[in-house]
Amino acid sequence: MLRCCFVAMTIILLAGCTEHQANEMGIGNGTVTNYPQNMTNMELCQTLYFSRPTTQTRVAVASEFDRRKLDYSSCKAQYDENFLSAFIKQYEAQQAANSSDSSSS
Repeated sequence: MLRCCFVAMTIILLAGCTEHQANEMGIGNGTVTNYPQNMTNMELCQTLYFSRPTTQTRVAVASEFDRRKLDYSSCKAQYDENFLSAFIKQYEAQQAANSSDSSSS
């Protein structure tokens, strides 16, 4: 019972964290080993601006960053966004896509 409470409390606390706070706690800041073309936008931002280690060259990461037309302000906004609010936005976008798919059929 105590273990379940601990797990639930951990999940609740992490949901209120930002990407920056999670990295400060050492969660999710391991070395990125993907090629830049296969990295997520957040991985590109973290390796280029927020000192996340990677096995790829900085030039390759910057090239992919420019190709996707990303900028520092969008990286910073996403980096400071709470995990919970990011999940809600993603869920709402998915629901909107599902409703538009069903209405077009």
